[in-house]
Amino acid sequence: MKDKEELEKEFKDTFEQHSQEIELKLAAAEKALDEARELSEKHGIPFDTTISYLYNQYVPNSMKQKFPEIDLEFVKEISDIEYFGTSCGDIVYPGWQVSTC
Repeated sequence: MKDKEELEKEFKDTFEQHSQEIELKLAAAEKALDEARELSEKHGIPFDTTISYLYNQYVPNSMKQKFPEIDLEFVKEISDIEYFGTSCGDIVYPGWQVSTC
């Protein structure tokens, strides 16, 4: 069994060796996610992602302007989006969604 100092050194070495690679992947993912969000805003349609284990649905700010009378149940059927920055029903807070219902 390794002692505390050996474990800490191994962790530090591993971190220094691989953290930059991870950061590059995260930067690429962030860029792609920003591009997806921009497309969502441009076209006024929501999207869902499995990028992390948090609730990752995005409702564009432009959705209310582009589709002011859209039935949210219909949007749910088409997009699998369940929450719309809602008080559990109407779009209240666009953007990244967190379920509080």
